[in-house]
Amino acid sequence: MLKICAIWLRENLRGVAIAAAIILVLVGAIAAIEAGRPVPVSDVVRVIGTIQGIQQLNSRQGGITYRLRLEDDRIVLVSDRRDRPRHWVGSEILVEQATYENGSISYRFVD
Repeated sequence: MLKICAIWLRENLRGVAIAAAIILVLVGAIAAIEAGRPVPVSDVVRVIGTIQGIQQLNSRQGGITYRLRLEDDRIVLVSDRRDRPRHWVGSEILVEQATYENGSISYRFVD
């Protein structure tokens, strides 16, 4: 039986290789589509944070990154695309904490 399979494979190697390549391309395309699909938000909570630091990003990237200490003593970074700071060190601000279905968390300013 093994000998028959080896002979069949040798005779049809080109077709098997083409079929395997097509399957790999399709699997890769499906994986790329799934990776680009947005993850739904499962919960949004407003929390208060105190600004502990401000860092201006270089001119090519633009924007400002704020270092915040949240109510539960966690420290997070929140980026803002504006060129000038709109919040000052030591001020308390309101941010939204979005929790996604995949478990990731993001923060944004409440305007």
